[in-house]
Amino acid sequence: MRAVVPEGGFAFDYLCYAAERTHAPAVFHAGVALALLAGVAPHTLGIFLGTRLFANWWVILISSSGEGKSSAIENGVSILGEVSENVPVTERPGSPEALDDMLEKQPRRVLCYSEFPEFLETTRSGQASPLRSKLSRLYDCQPVVNVYRSKKGQPVSPIKHPRVSLLGGSAPEPLAAYTTPVEWSGGFMGRFCFLHAARTRNFDSPRPDEETRARLVRHLRYIDQQKSATGDCLGLDDEAMPLWTAWRKETDRIAERLPHRVRGAASRAQHVALKAALLYEFDLGTRARQGRDIPWWISAAVLRPALALADLHMRSLRTIGDVITESPDMRNRAAVLRVCVSMADMGAPFDQVVRESRLTSWNAARFLESLQDEGTVVEFAGPKKETRYRLRKEGEPMTAITTSASGARSGGRGIGEA
Repeated sequence: MRAVVPEGGFAFDYLCYAAERTHAPAVFHAGVALALLAGVAPHTLGIFLGTRLFANWWVILISSSGEGKSSAIENGVSILGEVSENVPVTERPGSPEALDDMLEKQPRRVLCYSEFPEFLETTRSGQASPLRSKLSRLYDCQPVVNVYRSKKGQPVSPIKHPRVSLLGGSAPEPLAAYTTPVEWSGGFMGRFCFLHAARTRNFDSPRPDEETRARLVRHLRYIDQQKSATGDCLGLDDEAMPLWTAWRKETDRIAERLPHRVRGAASRAQHVALKAALLYEFDLGTRARQGRDIPWWISAAVLRPALALADLHMRSLRTIGDVITESPDMRNRAAVLRVCVSMADMGAPFDQVVRESRLTSWNAARFLESLQDEGTVVEFAGPKKETRYRLRKEGEPMTAITTSASGARSGGRGIGEA
């Protein structure tokens, strides 16, 4: 997995350190390392592609429950929090107004959601629902104005250089439950790098390494302090350009075979590769420039691991696409799953599933049974012995009790119905 990170910089050292501290897949640590670098990168870091592409980093780590997503994110967040008070990592906006207020105080932000489905659920409707659109506009790092202050007649000034990065973790199924096809084709979800992986290692008791951790904090702090002398990226060098051209053609060919719903995200694989390459080259070149404002090129040695990471993004999209197709059945399945997820460990009774999914009892029972057959949802007895449904936990039997959905399908009383 080291092939996705070039040797010699902070990102590589962080990957080696974090891989020995948690059982999370190594590629998760690569995604987190790039978020840390984006958090300290200057607002000028970018590459010209007709328009300027900046080096903010949006990534979602995807795996089943218990695979180490949260620990990978929290490990990185704790380091970034020690590096600079100028990169807040604990604040989370609850509305577009709150986000504008946060950016006015500090336009460089890393928003961290170890449980990204919680963000998707809270922004699905209500006061927070415009937040996804607001963040989508901020992906391009264009100047914004606090329109809410303006509406109140309060003095405002443009936020000239907003740099918002996003770091989240999720299982594949909630991504289907809380998003719409439009968001994948060209909206909010199409802007992320997706890294899907499964755990391959177990640690009985990982040992702390405070010396290495302190060295990583010092290294990232040094990068943060040198950001004013980054220099301009002039593009890809002569050795990197043929690699880029060949990779783009192959990636376009692969994208055509992906499920239709994720092709919008696939079309941004070039952004994933170039943003990773920018951050890697920025990382490696900081010490070499020694505070001098020197223009630089992206080398082939840095581009190769960035392309390898983007290839993982493309493979992850195939996995995601298999879960979130656009057929009516899959949309109804997502509606049923969304109700089960929303109730967490409490579970949702059958009448709530019917009511909130807006399906007939027959269809709700049909999709519940399908979700149980595939091991995504389990049924169990609630406090009053009524049947409830929730996401199945890792290692849990696929059926908690023997109640069946067949009653609703056979014309008898549905599950949970009196």
